[in-house]
Amino acid sequence: MARDPSERIESPKRWRTLPSVLTVADVERLLAAPNTDEPLAIRDRALLEFAYATGVRVSELVGLTLQDILFEEGVARVFGKGAKERLVPVGRRALGAVALYAREIRPTLEKRGVGRGALFLNARGGPLSRVGGVGSGSRRWRSGRAHEAGDAAVRCGIPFATHLLEGGADLRAVQEMLGHADLSTDTALHTTSIATI
Repeated sequence: MARDPSERIESPKRWRTLPSVLTVADVERLLAAPNTDEPLAIRDRALLEFAYATGVRVSELVGLTLQDILFEEGVARVFGKGAKERLVPVGRRALGAVALYAREIRPTLEKRGVGRGALFLNARGGPLSRVGGVGSGSRRWRSGRAHEAGDAAVRCGIPFATHLLEGGADLRAVQEMLGHADLSTDTALHTTSIATI
């Protein structure tokens, strides 16, 4: 009996699906959501503004110190994977939100605990953690489409890159700002697919 020749054929690999992206309107709603009458909401707005303005990873966001924000120059010193340092431009709106938080809220939080120089502190005065602090803070402000797109702060790199590319930014410049050495990550794949449309 003859063997079935189709037994040796490998099935095709599944396509990687691209993550959903917040629109500019979705991001604006997300950034406007925190009630800035509450001290921690001022921190959360600064965190969200900074995350969207720079596209930094959550691990990079929680690793920032106050000295990493160069207000006069309009840049942030970010330490990415493998402790690689890069300078990332920060818009005036995000710098203003961070400056307000650093001047008005952070000193009060720092008195409660040991901030170890971290820029973003939790309610007890310690550094924000990747999961508990950033995740729970951004979940408070998600709703509708922003909620469907996933954790807001975690996902800010994708809308950051997408909106820059849709506005005509250079793909390589966006990759450098994000700290992507290659195109294998979801954000890098997404920015590349947007750039080729």
